[in-house]
Amino acid sequence: MKQNSKIIFTIIVFLTTILLSAKGQTWSAVGSGLSNTGRIAAMCEYKGELYVGGSFDSIAGMHVQSLAKWNGIAWDSVPGMTSFAGLEIVDMVVYHNELVITGDQTRK
Repeated sequence: MKQNSKIIFTIIVFLTTILLSAKGQTWSAVGSGLSNTGRIAAMCEYKGELYVGGSFDSIAGMHVQSLAKWNGIAWDSVPGMTSFAGLEIVDMVVYHNELVITGDQTRK
């Protein structure tokens, strides 16, 4: 059941390009979202923050490189990602308490 909920949530994000977060029974916007040309391919909670990855260069007007994190208040860039121009994040998972990210240099 958890897997189905994640799939449904991901579909909602792709269709609307608006990131949402659940607060009980009510949905609310998470920041102002992506630019019109970006897309999110993966989401993962890590150390209390929501990480999103895909093919985008800005989120909520902030310059980021295919990966950003939401701390509950605002979007932020992920340190060290500025040297990965052209990389599309395709998946993320927490493994042994580390965030593991996969990407494809040829997709973007």
